[in-house]
Amino acid sequence: MIFVYPYFAKKCDDKNWVKAKYIKLQRYLAIINGLISIICIVFAPIIIKIIFGSEYLNCISAFRILWVGYFIAGTFRVPSGNVLFTIKKKKLTYLIQFLVGF
Repeated sequence: MIFVYPYFAKKCDDKNWVKAKYIKLQRYLAIINGLISIICIVFAPIIIKIIFGSEYLNCISAFRILWVGYFIAGTFRVPSGNVLFTIKKKKLTYLIQFLVGF
């Protein structure tokens, strides 16, 4: 989002451009974050064993749950919040962030 935010801010008045690029951004983020999450979920035992050691293998389910959360937040929540803020939908952004906090 740090890279694409200036482009959205520059074109914030052009709703069609923002919508088209947002959909494209979501598509690419879903693919990239999906691949990263699937790899980390599938290879969780190996990753945990290499990074943390065998004594932490009982944390595999928590590790996998965190990757699901990463996929949802990294693909949908963070980009959506930034784009909404860019197009001056501040109240909606605050409401979504408040609801997600619960």
